[in-house]
Amino acid sequence: MLLLLCWGSISTFAQSGDFDPTNPPEPMLQYKVTVGSTPSGVAYTSGGGKYNAGTTITIGTSSRNSNYVFDHWLKDGERIDQSATFRYVVEAKNVTFTAVYRFNPNNPPEPTVSNKYRLYLVPSPQGICSFNITSGDKKEAGTRIWLNTNGSQGFVFSGWYDGDGLVSNQKGFYYTMPARDVTLTARYAYNPNNPDEPEGNQEDVDNYMLGDVNNDGVVDVNDIVTTANYILHQVNPEANAAPPVFIFKAADVIEDSGIDVNDIVGIANIIIENAQGN
Repeated sequence: MLLLLCWGSISTFAQSGDFDPTNPPEPMLQYKVTVGSTPSGVAYTSGGGKYNAGTTITIGTSSRNSNYVFDHWLKDGERIDQSATFRYVVEAKNVTFTAVYRFNPNNPPEPTVSNKYRLYLVPSPQGICSFNITSGDKKEAGTRIWLNTNGSQGFVFSGWYDGDGLVSNQKGFYYTMPARDVTLTARYAYNPNNPDEPEGNQEDVDNYMLGDVNNDGVVDVNDIVTTANYILHQVNPEANAAPPVFIFKAADVIEDSGIDVNDIVGIANIIIENAQGN
């Protein structure tokens, strides 16, 4: 009897509309977004994962190989017009994005064209003389290079030759470097009765290098010092000893038949020019 009364009460309560238990909510579904690249391994990608429908995410890619560049995206195999990085609102389905890259090898840098060539200096006979620069050094084509040679006692200088062609009959001269490797031969002839002039206080010689005041085969700061000492000696002979070797013509750089501070400046310019030529 009691059971029937309870059931009747529940039925009456349900029919009155007051009894309506809440249904549990449907679970929120998530959808998979897959992001990759082709060819495999040439790029970084981001944005893959599981998301609720309607979520806004960022899909992106960047190259990890400088020989590959981004071309376009595929969405489930179909091409879409999107930049390398873009925003995507997750749809109610699984989706795959593929970043497509194309091979574009870097252009190699243009080779640097060298305008330097080797200048070889050869004595004839062998071992008979020395040079003011090192044989085989590279020189810039078109530059003027001071060349000088000093031979052994008992030999007289015959000339500089390029093959059989005479280049200069002066021991010291400015040579314009051609756009090719070149070999210059300093030819000497043996003549014990007419040796080269001995070293000493030489103020007038036929073969000399402009600026090589002390006749040591090179124009450097020592020639500036020697010229300065010469000028001081001319001003005050008692207080300043004359240089032991002084080539007047080599010191007269500005060719005014006198030696003064302008010639010292000229020697300094020769030193700078030779340094730039090397």
